[in-house]
Amino acid sequence: MNLKFLSAAIIAASFSFNALAQTNLTENNKGVSNAHTFYLTPHYTQDKSGNKTQQSPNYFIRCTNSMVGGYNQMFEVTQEGAVSATSLRLVKGGSNHPYNPTFSTKWNNNGELELSTLSYMGSYKNAIVNFGKLTINNEVIVNGKLSCKDELNVTEVNTKNIRTQDITVDMNNAADYVFEDNYDLKSLSEVESYVKKNKHLPGVPSASEMAQNGMSVAEMSNLLLEKVEELTLHMIELQKENQALKAKMELLEK
Repeated sequence: MNLKFLSAAIIAASFSFNALAQTNLTENNKGVSNAHTFYLTPHYTQDKSGNKTQQSPNYFIRCTNSMVGGYNQMFEVTQEGAVSATSLRLVKGGSNHPYNPTFSTKWNNNGELELSTLSYMGSYKNAIVNFGKLTINNEVIVNGKLSCKDELNVTEVNTKNIRTQDITVDMNNAADYVFEDNYDLKSLSEVESYVKKNKHLPGVPSASEMAQNGMSVAEMSNLLLEKVEELTLHMIELQKENQALKAKMELLEK
């Protein structure tokens, strides 16, 4: 398509272009003729008296190709500014030279939207996306590596492996309740009986339950803290008993 013609046609439309512009272009590729048609429709028509009439059809610019499916439509811009195309590609410098990076978007054969940034000879090029806030209302699948240099706030993650330097988990009911006077601290003999019967600690899910349902990091961290604090109280009691026995032994030795 002649770009000079396209520019001239668009400029003409901006000056109350009153008729439908249609140009048929023919390109020969190894003996095959492809009919390309370019349509330019103004938003309204205006007669000599200045009366304006809403223009139909709805599209403002349409490019077609008789060799392309989908109603032979290649590219279309509606009066409202909506762009319709099978694929779009932006090339740096406006040339298809293999050294020039490109940004492409297209619908693949599975009905999925593909976005890609390519550099020299088809290798992927880095992309920077700047948003104030990005909201994704469905699933996000990352087949490569996901890196976060600042802060990542996530309500739920389902993945096989996470590697990070640090992670902060909200703990709204930390296990310091173990040190309250009314806490029901089971004796070591009670814990022994429970473990022999159930094969796991009291208050802790069994291995089969965790394998089936998973385990919250916050909940597991709090359970481990609870058991450490219970063990601390038992050790304090054992130390007191040892000190009392030591004192009795010292008296007997005298």
